[in-house]
Amino acid sequence: FLFCLVVWRILLPFLSMLRWPVLTTLCISMLSQLTDFNKNAFVQTCVCFLPFFMAGHTCPSERLKQLRRPAVQVAFSCILGLSVVTSIVLGITPGTWKIFENYIVSPAFVAYGCLYGGNVGTKGNLC
Repeated sequence: FLFCLVVWRILLPFLSMLRWPVLTTLCISMLSQLTDFNKNAFVQTCVCFLPFFMAGHTCPSERLKQLRRPAVQVAFSCILGLSVVTSIVLGITPGTWKIFENYIVSPAFVAYGCLYGGNVGTKGNLC
């Protein structure tokens, strides 16, 4: 994480000059998933989390105060709880592995599921 933070701080003045820095870094991050960055986990991690760093840097404090309202916190808690329940139900439902079996070795899973390196793209050893 410290390596990424140093890289982000070095890139910050250049990225701040862009008209839409968050959108630009998001596009760069998504396009980097299609390249062969997977060989170097440090570069992959820095590029993957760069949009979150830029969003935090460009977000004004007034907007963060709006997100701390009780209604937003309740909505976030509901979405988080629903995702936990969904993952548990899909995990214990018989036959769901067969539904997702063809998609497990897709490029999106390889890029995000194995972000920190490992043997990717093989069915037996996914990460």
